[in-house]
Amino acid sequence: MAEFHKNRLPPMLSRKPRTSKRLFGAREPVAPPPPQHLVEDGHVVTIDYKLLDETGRVLDTTEGRGLLSYIHGSDQLPRAFQEKLQGRQAGEKVNHQFGASEVYGPRDSANVTELERPLLEGVHEIKPGMRFQTMTDEGLRCVTVLDVDDNVVTVDLSHPLAGQKLLFTATVVSVRPAAREELASGKVL
Repeated sequence: MAEFHKNRLPPMLSRKPRTSKRLFGAREPVAPPPPQHLVEDGHVVTIDYKLLDETGRVLDTTEGRGLLSYIHGSDQLPRAFQEKLQGRQAGEKVNHQFGASEVYGPRDSANVTELERPLLEGVHEIKPGMRFQTMTDEGLRCVTVLDVDDNVVTVDLSHPLAGQKLLFTATVVSVRPAAREELASGKVL
């Protein structure tokens, strides 16, 4: 066994932890890691996510399409999803089962209406179950065709996922403060 001088520690124990980098012999301080931003209003949040129905069928996903970036606190992502992401940081995961009316509300018979066929000019072969977007007084809405006859088309203006239990799984990939231009436009640039 090797002998050591009584006042010296073995070389592996005598090294001081490096607190700086050497650049041409001079010591340069090591920068602390950047602060982790938390998901909060006015921040750009990038997530990898899946949305599944109660049977496990994938309804929406970023898989194969690229990550989703949105401005937290805007209407770019349903409020219920944003609430589950609030306060998280990059690397954290969310896995939450939402009740039937928590995300898009319940199915509401008040949202069922009849449209005269001429209002749907340009839409060929209208069949029950079809979904399309139409402009309403409240903006662009997705409608689901319930019934069709010669003169009238019965549609449901409820969100297609209204009244469904949903499983939302997401990983927060990055969080950063939104730029002034992004906040002004409401879009991630």
